[in-house]
Amino acid sequence: MTIFKRTTCVLSLIIVIAAYLFPTFVSAAEPIGYARFLINGSNSKINLTSGASSWGGNIRNIWWGSEEERKQSLSVEIPLTGSAWQEFSFSFTPDKDGMVQINLIGEDKKGADGKGIVVYTFYDDISVTGAELSNGDFESFDKDNPVGWWFWSPDEKHPGRIVCDPKLAHGGKYFAAAWHRGAVVRQIKVKANQELTISGFAIPVGTAPSAP
Repeated sequence: MTIFKRTTCVLSLIIVIAAYLFPTFVSAAEPIGYARFLINGSNSKINLTSGASSWGGNIRNIWWGSEEERKQSLSVEIPLTGSAWQEFSFSFTPDKDGMVQINLIGEDKKGADGKGIVVYTFYDDISVTGAELSNGDFESFDKDNPVGWWFWSPDEKHPGRIVCDPKLAHGGKYFAAAWHRGAVVRQIKVKANQELTISGFAIPVGTAPSAP
């Protein structure tokens, strides 16, 4: 496992090509990508109960690992259907006080050969009700690192990252870019039996967002 602390004000070539060459004429009801999240309470031994999600979303306890691990983690997948930033939300309830980790990831997509494909999802202006989350707009930095967030990826060539592009961001200048094996991560403090709702905006790479 490798931890990346990287900020860039230039979109990588692969992101730029994908963002402007991917077909944008897709039915509004047909997903062209997904916002995905892994919510984990295992460090504090917190069991998580799924709640509601945006239209078409799927939030449930994970189906791998031990029975204990399954109770302590949630998998969230919300379809993204258009070429503009799309608002999302989902909720869950912890059974005790402690820290819960939020992992921004992306679509788990595979090619015809069964091998994983790098497909980024962009995230911006994330907020939480029922707990505190600072720097959800990714605009604050300590040196080159986004305050409160960090990165995880076993693939050094394709890490999760923070991108600087005022024309592309939903608000401000910065947004997060994550994929299935390149997460943008943070922890939040939760209270027992206090439902949390996480909201924000996302767009799959492969579409060029309209101006907000």
